Amino acid sequence: MIKALALVGTFVSGPLWAGSAWDMFEARCLDPYEHLTEPVVDGLAVQPVDGMHESLRAYGPTDDGYLLVLDAAPTAGERTCSVYKLGNTDFEPTFVSWAEANKTSGRYLPEPGRYVSNQWIEPQLHLMAEIRPEGLHYQVMETDLES
Repeated sequence: MIKALALVGTFVSGPLWAGSAWDMFEARCLDPYEHLTEPVVDGLAVQPVDGMHESLRAYGPTDDGYLLVLDAAPTAGERTCSVYKLGNTDFEPTFVSWAEANKTSGRYLPEPGRYVSNQWIEPQLHLMAEIRPEGLHYQVMETDLES
């Protein structure tokens, strides 16, 4: 996906985000999706996106280098919200704590390559956390699946 964002041209300086990429993802993507609302892009500069990807919207980067990307027509699901942190090689402690707490509570169930919301929300949410060659990537996808 980041390679598809070679489409993002020269970055406009964004506001400082005081927290980890996970904190930004949780506040701007995950929490809004869990409450069936729109992602929060307030205060983030809109970035140009290649016309071949009309469903993509990119925002940021923040002073810490985080980039928020929305996709209104992903290949799977209804919509996605992602946060990228370029060059990061480890999952952040805040994500690891979230994953452990949600595994214990059963709110999200771990599946290969993702976490799936467990019978408390419809449509079902899929959360992916990946370390890619270009950096760290968190994504939540709203599906068309029932819980």
